[in-house]
Amino acid sequence: MVYKAYRENEKVEKYRFENRTSGGVVNYDSYEKAKSHRIVEKRQSCAFNIGYLIIVFAGMAFLFFVVTRTVITAQEISQQKRLKKHRGYLNSKEFDSIKKAYKIKSDSIRKLKTNK
Repeated sequence: MVYKAYRENEKVEKYRFENRTSGGVVNYDSYEKAKSHRIVEKRQSCAFNIGYLIIVFAGMAFLFFVVTRTVITAQEISQQKRLKKHRGYLNSKEFDSIKKAYKIKSDSIRKLKTNK
């Protein structure tokens, strides 16, 4: 859209350059031709502005996506680290309880052996 507006503007500027008098005034063949050039000029300026706004909003949407995705990824990494840390704690706790149970069994077996 921006490129199309640029091309239309180039056509208008070329016509102005070719039909400019020595005093700097643009001579049109007729009133209708002058009116159509004014309409084309307004249309291309509107098209350029709309195209520019579309580009700006698309850029903002892209930045929003990148920032939110980065934040979500950072949160997921942080959560995974916390889970790994928590799992390690649970595993060591389970290991301690297994170790205690093994010690109790071995103590009871030793007592049984010494009583016989």
